[in-house]
Amino acid sequence: MDFSTRAQLTNNVIQNTDVDCIGPNLKTMITSKWNIDDNFFEFETESLDYIEMVSPQSISFKYPINSKKFRTTLGKRIEEPLSLSLFTAPLKDSLIIFPDLTQSNNMNYGLYINNDLENTLNPFVCGSAYFVTRNIPSMSNFISNNLISYYLTSDFDFNSFKNLSTHNNIGLIQLRGFTGLTYPLVPLSILLGSKDPNSEDMYPTIYYISGPLKKLPNYKIFDNTDIYQLSFDSNQIIGDLPKWDGSKNNITTLELSSNSITGTIDESYCSVYLIISKNLMTGKIPECFTCHFSDTTFKSIFSQNSFDNYDTIGTCKTIPKLKFSNQTFWKLNKIVTEPVLSLIGQNIGYSISDIESNIPFNYILKANSIFIAYGSYTPNRIIHELSFKSTGQKFTLTPDPYPPLLSNITSNNHILVFKGLYYSYDITEITITIGDKSCVVTDSTFYQITCTLITYPNQLNNVPGTLKVDQLQTTFNLNLDNNDGNEVFNNYTSCPDNCESYNGNICNYNTGICECPKDWTGENCYTPIHYVSSITPTYEDGGLVTMNGWFGDIHQNLKVTIGNQGCKIVTISSNTITCNIGAGTGKKDVIVYQNGITWKSLNFFIYQSKQQTCLNNCIDNNHGICNTSNGICECKSGWTGFDCNSPSNNNNNGNTNSTVNPDGSTTINNDQTTYNILITSLLELDINSDTVKQYPLQNNWNITSNDKNGSNVTFTQILNETECQIILSIQEIENDIQYSFAGLEFKLDKGSIKVSVSIHNYNYQSPLNTLQLQMISNVSDTTSNDCNSKSASTSTSILDNQTLNYISINKDNKILYGRFINRAISDGHTTLITTSLVSNQNESITIGINIPHCRTSCYIDPDFSVIISPDFKSNCNNKSKKYVIPVAIVASCFSVAAIVVITYFIYKRKQKKIFEKKIINLNNLNNK
Repeated sequence: MDFSTRAQLTNNVIQNTDVDCIGPNLKTMITSKWNIDDNFFEFETESLDYIEMVSPQSISFKYPINSKKFRTTLGKRIEEPLSLSLFTAPLKDSLIIFPDLTQSNNMNYGLYINNDLENTLNPFVCGSAYFVTRNIPSMSNFISNNLISYYLTSDFDFNSFKNLSTHNNIGLIQLRGFTGLTYPLVPLSILLGSKDPNSEDMYPTIYYISGPLKKLPNYKIFDNTDIYQLSFDSNQIIGDLPKWDGSKNNITTLELSSNSITGTIDESYCSVYLIISKNLMTGKIPECFTCHFSDTTFKSIFSQNSFDNYDTIGTCKTIPKLKFSNQTFWKLNKIVTEPVLSLIGQNIGYSISDIESNIPFNYILKANSIFIAYGSYTPNRIIHELSFKSTGQKFTLTPDPYPPLLSNITSNNHILVFKGLYYSYDITEITITIGDKSCVVTDSTFYQITCTLITYPNQLNNVPGTLKVDQLQTTFNLNLDNNDGNEVFNNYTSCPDNCESYNGNICNYNTGICECPKDWTGENCYTPIHYVSSITPTYEDGGLVTMNGWFGDIHQNLKVTIGNQGCKIVTISSNTITCNIGAGTGKKDVIVYQNGITWKSLNFFIYQSKQQTCLNNCIDNNHGICNTSNGICECKSGWTGFDCNSPSNNNNNGNTNSTVNPDGSTTINNDQTTYNILITSLLELDINSDTVKQYPLQNNWNITSNDKNGSNVTFTQILNETECQIILSIQEIENDIQYSFAGLEFKLDKGSIKVSVSIHNYNYQSPLNTLQLQMISNVSDTTSNDCNSKSASTSTSILDNQTLNYISINKDNKILYGRFINRAISDGHTTLITTSLVSNQNESITIGINIPHCRTSCYIDPDFSVIISPDFKSNCNNKSKKYVIPVAIVASCFSVAAIVVITYFIYKRKQKKIFEKKIINLNNLNNK
C-alpha cells in the first residue's frame, strides 16, 4: 500500500493497530512524514515484502521489523541505538537507513549502530545495507557479498574506524561524507597492511570517499592493499597529477572529478579507469582513452576541462590474448582456487560491458589490460569471437595451448605471408626462422602472419623452417626463388568446407580430415554425439519422463525407447528431452536415436513405486510407523534408529573411538571390535558393464582443509593422467539438524557424520560409458571371549525401485548399518541411480554405486550416525541389558560414498560410562 502521496491529516500518532487490521494482505507499505508511535512495528501480520518510511516525524527501533526489505530516510536525529537483532530473523534483502538529503541539517540526523549479535553463533546475513551513522560497529559476524555503505554524521566517532578490520565477510564497503564536513583518511594500518599469502585473514575491497582534501595523498600508501575503487571526488584538490604506478596496488578505478586539478594526464594513467571531469586540466588526453571516445558515456568522464583533443576520437593498437589458468581469491569467507579465463593485453578497454563475446567476463583485475571470467573451463579448441563496441575492433582468440597450424605460405618480394590457425596479435611473441635466417614479423592476426625475409638462406629448395608462437612451434619446408617470384608453398591437404568455422573444430592438414572436439562428429563436425546424464522417471502407471544431457541442435529421426516401449516426444532442446511413457515396472534400458547415431544405457530407467517400504517395516506399530512416501520410519517416543528398534532413553553407550585416517578411510574401534569404511576405486564401465578403466582411490587423498578440532575435513585428489578432480568432505554434526539432498529431506542427529563426495570433469572414453564408485565396509577379525562373542555375519536390503537401501555387518552383538540413497545430482540435475552388491563375505561387503554419464559434475551426500538397538549385553555377569550400535551410512549416488560408521562397546563393570564419539583432530596431518 503506497501512502507516500497521502499526508497525515491529523496530529495523532499512528498506532500498530491502525495497520494490523489489514492482516496478511499487507505486503508493501510506503509512508511519507508520518508520526509513528514507538510500538508501531509490533503489529501481528505476516512478513512484509517492503517497508519504506520517508522522513517520519517520529520513529523508534524497539521491536522486530517483519519485512524482507526495509528503508527509511531520517528527518530527525535518533538517540536510541539501532540493534541489528531487530532485523536478523526476517531480513532477506536490503536494509537502508538513509539521510534525507532534502533537509538542511541532514548531517546531524544519524543513529548509533549496536551489533548485539556479535557474539552469537548464527551470522547476520544481508543482501546490502546503508546506514547514516555516528559509528562503525564491529561486523565480525556480518556476512554480505554486496555493498555496506556508511554515511558519516557530523558527530561521527572516528575511533570506531578500528572496527573496519572486522569487515572480512563483506564484499564492498563504502564510506561517504556530507558536503562541507571534514573527515580524516581512514588509517590504512587498520584496513589492510601487507598481505601474507599464507594467511586466511583477507580484507574486503574498499570504495573510499574522503574530504575535503587539499592535495592528493601519496599513491604508494595503497600498495599491497585490496582497495580496487578509490574516490576523492568533490574535494578541493589543486596542483598537477603525479605519475601513476599501479604495479603494486589493485586499484582499477580512480575518481578525481569536481576538484581544481591542473596540468596534463600522463600516459601512466592508461592502466586505471580515470574519472577526471570538472577540473582545470589542459593538453592532450592520451590515445589509450580517446580511442574509446565513440562511447559518449566514457568520453564524459573527461568533460568540463580544457583538453585540446576532447572532441577527437583517437586510434590505439589493441593486442588481446586469452589465457586459461587457476586463480586463487577470496570468496564467501574462504580462500578458493578456481579455473578462470583471462583476457589480457594492451588497450583492451575499461569496461566489461564494452566487450561482445560468448565469454561472460565479470571481473576487472587491471583496467585496460586484464579482464577475468570466473567459471569452469576445459581446453577443447573452442575459438572465440570478441569485439569491442567502443572501437569497432573484432578479434578471434582461443585460450587453448595448441601449436600454430599452417595451411599455406606465399612469397612476394621478400614478403612472406603465413596462413593458418592459432597465431597471435602480439608480434613480439612470434619467431619465424627459415634456414639460418630470421623472418622479421611485421603484422599478425589469429589467422595470418606477415614477415620480411631480408636475406635469403644459401639453400633455396626444400628449406627447413620453424614457426614459433608463445613457446609453441611447428616446422615446415619451403621452396624459395632468388627471382622473388610469386610462389605458393602448400603441400597440405584441404579439409571439407567450413571445417574451421563450426564448434571449434580444426583441419588436420596432413590428413585432410576435420578433427572434431568432444561431443561432435561427422565430416564437418556438425553432428552432435548425444548422451543422457540424468533421468527424472515416472511412477509405475506411466507418465512424463525428463532426460537431461547433450542432444545438440540437429534432431533428425529422433526416437526414444524405454524398455520395449516408445516414449512419445513432448519437447526437445539441446540439453533436455521430455516424453510420455506407458505403464511398467522395474529397470529398463534407454535408447536415444537421432542423426544416425544410437545412444544406449542398460537399466538406466527405473519405474518408481508410489509405496516405499521401510527397513524391517519399523519392527512393529509399537515402535514406529512407516512413511510410505519416502521409506523412512517415523519412530514413536522412546525409540530411535532406522527401523525404530533402538531405545532412545538409554545412556549406556560404551566407549567408541572414531578415526579419520590420512588415506580417506574411517576406522571405528569399540573394545575388541573394529569396523573400517573406505572408498577403494572408481571404475569406468562400458555398455556391457565391463571395466575399461580403473582408478585406485585409497592412499591417494590429500587433505586440503580441516577445522581446528578436526570435525570438518576435506580431501581431494586428481585422477592419474586426467583433469578429473574428486573431493571428499567429512563433517561431524554438532546439533540435530534437518538437511536435504536431491529433493529428499532427512534428519541428522547430533554426533552424526556427514560425508559429501563430488566428481568433476571426468573424460569418458565413450559417451556410452558410465562410472561405478566402489567402497568396502568390513570388520577386523578380532576375538571376544565374553558373553557377546559372536562370529561376523552380513546382510543386505537392496531394491532398485526403493529410495533407501541398506547393508549391515554384525559381530560380537555390535552392528554396522549402511544406508544408501538411490539418488544423485548429475550435471546439476537430480537423477536416480542404482547400488550393486559387488561382493558379500562374512566380514566384508563391497558396494558399487552406479553413476550415469555425467560430464561436468556428480554429487553424493551421505551421512553416518550412532544409534542404539537391543541385542547387546552390557554386563555379562548380571542380568543382561541389551544394546546394539548400528552405524548409518546414507549414500547418494554419483559421487562417492565415504563412510564413517560406529560400533558399540560393552561395559563389564558396575558403572555406566558416558558414550563418546570422536573424529580425530587432523590439524597436524597437513604437516606430515
